[in-house]
Amino acid sequence: MVKDFRVVALEEKFMKDVTSLWEERFPDDYLPQRRILFDWLTTGNPSTLKNRYFLLLEQRKVIGMHGHMPLRFHVNGREVMGYLAHDDLLSMDYRGKGLGKVLLEGVTKQASEFSGALWFNEPNYKLYKKSGWMDVPKFYAYFKMFDPSPLIKRKFKNKIVRKLVLLGGKVLLRALEICRNVNLNDVVDIFQVERFNDEFDKFFEKISTHFGFIVARGEKYLNWKFVDKPFNNYRIFAAADKTKQLFGYIVLKIERSEGEVRGKIVDILANPEKPEVFGALIQKGIQEFVRVRANYIEIVCTYPPFAKWLRKMGFIRKPSPLWFMVKNWEGLFDREFIGDIKNWYLTLGDADGDAWAVDSDDAWQNL
Repeated sequence: MVKDFRVVALEEKFMKDVTSLWEERFPDDYLPQRRILFDWLTTGNPSTLKNRYFLLLEQRKVIGMHGHMPLRFHVNGREVMGYLAHDDLLSMDYRGKGLGKVLLEGVTKQASEFSGALWFNEPNYKLYKKSGWMDVPKFYAYFKMFDPSPLIKRKFKNKIVRKLVLLGGKVLLRALEICRNVNLNDVVDIFQVERFNDEFDKFFEKISTHFGFIVARGEKYLNWKFVDKPFNNYRIFAAADKTKQLFGYIVLKIERSEGEVRGKIVDILANPEKPEVFGALIQKGIQEFVRVRANYIEIVCTYPPFAKWLRKMGFIRKPSPLWFMVKNWEGLFDREFIGDIKNWYLTLGDADGDAWAVDSDDAWQNL
């Protein structure tokens, strides 16, 4: 059966079939937005590597697709070109027949460069595992709870019990916040940014040697990801000292759904030589989310000194880990080095994290 299928690079002539594939998976009113986001994701990327999408064909029919996002990594400060895998989709009629593995193995033959992959669902994780991708374990998200009401309403059906637990939960959260009393207002000046400039190139080049693996976060990349993205409601803040020297930035967003207001720290980077700047940026994020009465904040952070600041400021590590995997690393990196999540710098915005979201323009208005 496998001989009837082949993997090819995406060309414009296939886009009609790709749209048909989307129609199986997504609601009709999202399809025009999906196409706009797809065009932004594939044409705006500033990487010098070819932007690659691969299709699984049965004869001439598109039945599956896989994205390979080209990126510039810094590995201990040394530039390495590579990819982050994303956006896997297989036609409903062809699932459960081993064709996902056929697609991934075809991609590996045509894209032999070093690659990582994250934001899996469980079936995709198992597929990547079968296809020879290596786990990088202990990849966690963190959250900070402001208002436990939505969680308690889901957990407790009895109204009296729910009311008592909710009252106790709010009192406990307020008490913990009072005891914490972290004030970092005087560490740096924090100001809103409309667009990144070349100072962010200089900032990244200066600090990149502190990290193992990190996607290069320069002016062009940051503007592509967090300014030019369609349908975003990002708020971006930068931190600088009194001499205007840049020390970090943070990208925030708000999601409203089913009575919940979720705050997300989509991306953040601070000078590791001044980890308190990371704390000051997080404090700014907390202030912004409190203003719109967010129920909780979510962040992904893999750099240990920054994770310590998260715990200090009331963030809790989620109990279940996320999945992160690598491929084509042999001969380039030591297994122990690449397989340790502490050597990676990853945030919610890496790969296509948050790329497909269509956000409301007025999400930041006060409730």
